[in-house]
Amino acid sequence: MTGISPATLTWWLLELADDVVGLGLLSGTTAAPPLRPPPQVGTLSAVDGVRAPVTTGDPARPAAGGPPATGGLWLDLAADGPHILVAGTTGSGKSDLLLSLLVGLSAHHPPAELAFILLDFKGGASFGHLAVLPHTMSVETNHVGAASLRALSAISAELRRREALFAGLGVSDYPAFRRRRPDVALPRLVVAVDELRVLMDDHPDAGAVLQRLAATGRSLGFHLLLATQRATGAVSGDIRSNLGATIALRTATEQESWDLVGSRDAFHLDASRPGSAILSRAGRAPVAFRASQWAVAAAEPVWRRAGEEAVPAATAASWEAVVEHVRDAYAQGCWPTPAPVVSPALPGVWAPDRSSRRGRDALALIDDASRARHVVWRWPHGSAGNTAWIAEAAGGRELILESVLDVAARGPGGVLVLDGSGETGHPGLPHGHTVLTPDGGDEAAQAAVAALDALADHGGTAVVTGWAGWAGLRVGETYRSFDEELHHWLGTQRGRRVRFAALGGRDLATSRLLLHLPHRFYVPAGTSGEHRLVWPKVIAVEPLPGRAVFVSPDHPEPGIPAQLSFPSRGPARGPAAVSGPASTL
Repeated sequence: MTGISPATLTWWLLELADDVVGLGLLSGTTAAPPLRPPPQVGTLSAVDGVRAPVTTGDPARPAAGGPPATGGLWLDLAADGPHILVAGTTGSGKSDLLLSLLVGLSAHHPPAELAFILLDFKGGASFGHLAVLPHTMSVETNHVGAASLRALSAISAELRRREALFAGLGVSDYPAFRRRRPDVALPRLVVAVDELRVLMDDHPDAGAVLQRLAATGRSLGFHLLLATQRATGAVSGDIRSNLGATIALRTATEQESWDLVGSRDAFHLDASRPGSAILSRAGRAPVAFRASQWAVAAAEPVWRRAGEEAVPAATAASWEAVVEHVRDAYAQGCWPTPAPVVSPALPGVWAPDRSSRRGRDALALIDDASRARHVVWRWPHGSAGNTAWIAEAAGGRELILESVLDVAARGPGGVLVLDGSGETGHPGLPHGHTVLTPDGGDEAAQAAVAALDALADHGGTAVVTGWAGWAGLRVGETYRSFDEELHHWLGTQRGRRVRFAALGGRDLATSRLLLHLPHRFYVPAGTSGEHRLVWPKVIAVEPLPGRAVFVSPDHPEPGIPAQLSFPSRGPARGPAAVSGPASTL
């Protein structure tokens, strides 16, 4: 600046800085610099460890766990774990710390080395942003009770698979397997749960899976990352005995702090500084820290007092921006991604292609979570295909009936419909079947018995609706009801030549006709708790039209989720899957 002496310029800048401070415009320069995704993602191997930064720091004075080249606090799920508990009261920064750890892990390890199964019991508020990462195999929420159970079933199956895999090679643990078979993509699996107490309250059976995972996870490459507001009552003794580290954010009571980290320090953490925590690791002194925020944009200039050391501005980015940055960085490269351990969710509507050989007799898409696959259920011929569909009108019964009659017409031997509900008169349903109704009373029952006997000569299919309208009719001149007559006939040699199907609601669910129908689909949509009192104890599924629980000799109670096939004409809800996967039942 021409005409101003250096002394005058210095005085002017000092005065200006004092004014900025006096007006409260000074940025919080005491905050630690933010964490940032590395310039090149996916550079670390997970063979011997899996690491994530928690704080930035002075490279000359690295905190415990931080490599000297970078400083700051790092966590290694292998060395510090294998399992970690994060606990803290509402507003302490617990969920943000979980996200920070998961983002840090994903930024430094490629998806072939590390994968996530995320159980979000805050309704999707915690882990929803992470679904777009290539590392994320599954994000399950507590919106539907069955979702978390299917993930836990898949985890149990993967535990058994890895045990057999390692035993077959004669190796004792994950690092040994990776060194023996570097060609096999077997990532370390991080199972993160937020909020653990809600999971345990909603699904007490989940405790057994988590306990087994905690006990055997280290050697098999599994890691638990558990978050809860209060550990007491939510974390069992068996799980605690296998924890390698505990991170206590601010606790609600001193007793909780003592329980978590062996001191009262977590209770006295500053409530105005979320992310402040105490790290307790076995055999080491506790470490106090405050989790750094994440940023993706370049640091902006900030005002500082004269003589103070320049500190980059801690301009934190939203989790959505940080995750998108990491996702985009991986999208620019060619990163192999292992097959998911958890199968995708069932489609909201499933309409198989009837013109193909595979879709010709497909009536359901089964969610076989234990094998991470969807399986097409094809309707067997003869009495091996005897099936019941227990559904109300709001559950899509009309569309289910249309699909059943369509598949039946494509099979051998003709179709006999015993229509006790009048549903087969809908104009959208297939025609050309022999249809009998109970309107003729006892004579109608006698005609139905004769028609069934004739059907047996050709090995056809019989479909009954409105069972209550048929069951009490008397057969001919006898005192036997149609229910009794059919019960006897289905057990004969001729009865076993017919494929028998029944569709109905509560009347069917309570009938002894079910004794002859080993394959059963229970559709909860449109039912009440009172309706379901007569059902067996089955798992919870989404109350969508056609979404069912399949119970059979191969899948006994509590059953397995299924999406029933609908004709292509309806209903227009959810994504439609046109063709099924390779596996069939």
